[in-house]
Amino acid sequence: MPELLKDMESAVPLIVEFTYRLLLVGGLFTLLFGILTLVAPDRAIGLGTRLNHWYSTRRGTRPLDVPRHIESTLYRHHRLVGGVVLLGSLFTLYQLRITHGLAELERFLALLGLPSPLLQPAAHALYALLLLGTVFTLTVGAIVFVRPSALKAFEERANRWVSARQLGAFMEQRYSQPDSFFQAHPRLLGTVITLGSIYLISIVALVL
Repeated sequence: MPELLKDMESAVPLIVEFTYRLLLVGGLFTLLFGILTLVAPDRAIGLGTRLNHWYSTRRGTRPLDVPRHIESTLYRHHRLVGGVVLLGSLFTLYQLRITHGLAELERFLALLGLPSPLLQPAAHALYALLLLGTVFTLTVGAIVFVRPSALKAFEERANRWVSARQLGAFMEQRYSQPDSFFQAHPRLLGTVITLGSIYLISIVALVL
């Protein structure tokens, strides 16, 4: 874990600089579009109409939303599955208890930009959560290794299928109000887009 944090510390400046440059390029494109909307609103509306295509994610995610039953395979190879879970849990427990896991968690949260007053309580809460989760996983792995049928009742209550496509169905609806507003007030939106782009480019340029 210390080696991972060192790699993260060296990678964070590169990620931040890449993000700023990406914002700068995006700001330049939106600035050009804003100016086009102010100067030639009809051409901007036409460009928006040509680019405005509907892509449904439901068709692409359909294979991911099919239940796949692996219970029989897990029960048939319960010692292998239980052994892997046990080894993974023991390794995680070793990392948490032996290699100064609490201090490493504080460094990790500091890398994420968490304010200093919140570092210690957040690290303790996350440490306790990870520790409880590891102990729970260790217990489940031991039961699966020795006697998987003991989890039958728990499995029947917890094994429920939740369709992500049904939960996200509202995101697949078309909303034409923004397009209608843009076509009715192109110069107003062009002004907002241009000013916002100039502000974004100025901030990013100062940072870089």
